[in-house]
Amino acid sequence: MAGVTFSVKKEGPFFQLKGQPLKDAGADTIQDLIKEGEAKVEAQLYPGHGVLTGQYKASVTRVFKRRSQGVIGYGKVTAGHESRALVIRGAWLEGGSRSGARRFKGYGMYKKATAHLRKLAKQMAGKQYARAVKRLT
Repeated sequence: MAGVTFSVKKEGPFFQLKGQPLKDAGADTIQDLIKEGEAKVEAQLYPGHGVLTGQYKASVTRVFKRRSQGVIGYGKVTAGHESRALVIRGAWLEGGSRSGARRFKGYGMYKKATAHLRKLAKQMAGKQYARAVKRLT
C-alpha cells in the first residue's frame, strides 16, 4: 500500500508576527473611536449649550486600557468626576429634568456621539485592518 506524505513550511510575515498587526488594528480602532467620541461630545458643548464656565467641557475625558489576555482593549468617553456637583450637572445636561417646574429635555450629547460612532465604526475598523493585512502579507 502506497502512502502519501507531505511537509508544511511555516514562514513569512503572517507566521513571524503571530497576528500582532491584527491586535494592533483592534486597539488602534478603539483609540480612534474614543478620540472621535470625545471630540463629538466636546463639539456639542459651547456657550449657551452646556457651557457656562467651561469646567464641564474640560472634564470630558477619554480612557483607553489595553489588556493582553483575551481582550485587546476597551475605551470610553466620560464626564470627569472631579466633584459631586460636576457629576450631577453632567447627568442633568445629558438627560434633563422631568420635574413639573422645569422641562429641560437635556442635550443628549453622549447619545448623539454614540450614534455618530456607530456610523463610523466599520469604516474606521476597515482602514486599520487593511493596514494590518498589508503587514501580514
